[in-house]
Amino acid sequence: MKRTKGTAVITNVIGETEKNELTEKISDCPFSLLSDESTDLSCTKSSVIIVRYFGEEKGCIVSQFWDLVQVLKPGKTTVADAEHLYRTIIESLKKRNTPLDNLIGFGSDGCNVMMGGDNLVASRLKRDFPGITVLKCLCHSLYLCASHA
Repeated sequence: MKRTKGTAVITNVIGETEKNELTEKISDCPFSLLSDESTDLSCTKSSVIIVRYFGEEKGCIVSQFWDLVQVLKPGKTTVADAEHLYRTIIESLKKRNTPLDNLIGFGSDGCNVMMGGDNLVASRLKRDFPGITVLKCLCHSLYLCASHA
């Protein structure tokens, strides 16, 4: 296979099968979300979403890729504010009919839009999902401590 056919097979067959299997797995058990934003070389701002759940077949906590969402869309969305990022995360879950009642945790870096104060992504999740555990990423926190030392 060359690049075009290989990309189509991975995206439309293997990728869709993995997405469906992961959706089935987290439909029956509690799960947490991890999210981080990044800007690539072409100045495209993206948000990656990782799902963590207890994998019955492995007998341990499993972290698996859930979605990669383009945050800023030319002509449609020009600001990556807390409301937009929150809607992006929730729409990603709803798109695959994932039961939101199973969401028990959220983790992200400590940036102001995600973890700052009131009316941000973490506070919106706490508002809509009472009892959710929200944690800042330990790696990001340690990096900030080390860089300031």
